Amino acid sequence: MESLHQDPNFNLLCGTILAILILILSIHVWLKSSSSRKFKTPPEVAGAWPIIGHMPILAKSHLPHRTFASMADKYGPIFTIRLGLSPAVVVSSSEIAKECFTKHDLTLASRPQLLASEVMGYNNAFFAMAPYGPYWREVRKIATVELLSTQRIQSLLNPVVAAATDSAIKELHKLWTENKNDSGHICLDLTQWFARLSMNIVLKIVAGEGRNSGIAVVDEEENWRCHHALSEFMQFLGLFPVADALPFMRWLDLGGHEKSMKRTAKKLDTILSGWLEEHKRNSRNLSDHRSDRDFIDVMLSTLKGMEIGGFDADTVLKATCLAIIAGGTDTTITTLTWAVSLLLNNLHVLRKTQEELDAQIDCIINGYHVPRGTRLILNLWKIQTDPKAWPEPMKFSPERFLSSQKDIDVKNPKFEYMPFGSGRRICPGMSFGLQSVHSMLSRFLHAFEISTPDGSPVDMSEHFGITVNKLTPLEVVLAPRLPDEVYK
Repeated sequence: MESLHQDPNFNLLCGTILAILILILSIHVWLKSSSSRKFKTPPEVAGAWPIIGHMPILAKSHLPHRTFASMADKYGPIFTIRLGLSPAVVVSSSEIAKECFTKHDLTLASRPQLLASEVMGYNNAFFAMAPYGPYWREVRKIATVELLSTQRIQSLLNPVVAAATDSAIKELHKLWTENKNDSGHICLDLTQWFARLSMNIVLKIVAGEGRNSGIAVVDEEENWRCHHALSEFMQFLGLFPVADALPFMRWLDLGGHEKSMKRTAKKLDTILSGWLEEHKRNSRNLSDHRSDRDFIDVMLSTLKGMEIGGFDADTVLKATCLAIIAGGTDTTITTLTWAVSLLLNNLHVLRKTQEELDAQIDCIINGYHVPRGTRLILNLWKIQTDPKAWPEPMKFSPERFLSSQKDIDVKNPKFEYMPFGSGRRICPGMSFGLQSVHSMLSRFLHAFEISTPDGSPVDMSEHFGITVNKLTPLEVVLAPRLPDEVYK
């Protein structure tokens, strides 16, 4: 007896169903396209395929932000692409960005429901990617008031950053003492050093600072276990799997992304659940009025077991902690790595920076109709390298912020520079990010002489993700530049 798959009638039936499905989807796309022609819509990039849209073009691009920039040069500062069945508008100018984050801020405040946020973000309880609504407002309010307010930054976050950076610099000096070569230097992967430091700081703030229970998160092994799981998490957030473009194909899990996301989600949940249970066991010994309570302590006393937006208290707590940790580490590591890379490729600026530290011691759009359900992609790289706003945008010239661009400020409504986003979805950790990056970078540059191992320029190749990371490790040669007693 022949198997069912060898039956010609069965194969014909499958082919017919597939053809009908493609026809239906093609009609759906055509109808949406024809209805939008009644209005003036942003120009659409040429080369879209039936059903899958511009996905083949983007799949060939390792750096989509640069591909979008090239498209903007051809089609203008606002244009449309199709990500499978979903249209998306790409904005690449500060003027239109201002319109988005002022006039249309509420309209554009939500987020698309992506596979990564569902699978790894506790079914969209991860508030950084949650839809705009009561749940997002309530959780963001808790995070802002209880952790990221000016008072909390001054009383908890700044001391943690200072203490952790002091400790890391002392350990680095010890490493130099024990491993220096004949020329008095050691080689170091600085990206990993920044990653370890940033993770230590955020984990202490979220789950370990001010406790006497010997909580495991400050342990080096736990730190790196969390760091690796979080790296996978951020990598998946930066992907655009087939299921996000063609939801009806999710069951196929092309590329195995959903399976991998589930593994990462399990790793993260195991870590977060462990912290949560330990904090519950020790919560009886903590006063609600202690200023040095960590964020899990604060969340436990704030939520008191209540549900928010249909999510139970434990889910809200773990998802919010994940958002704080992800937001407070990846962007900080990336910023510090690129900052030192630029300094090493512009040694005169590095020397000037260290001299300054020495002197002070001992972070309808543009007239187009955009149909409901269209996603907004803000190409910050293109906006922040616009020659109209930034003379010689690719030249590393930090002194411009003291002269021609001295009025530019991340907190001011000038949309040429938006490292923390803007509008009502602006990053709530902006103040903490600015203070911690400035503190860590200045302390490191003041404490050590740095150069590249062979004196050659730093490789500035990029790796695209939720943030644009440096493709290769930042390896440096370093030696202390201060008296030994400073490091003790």
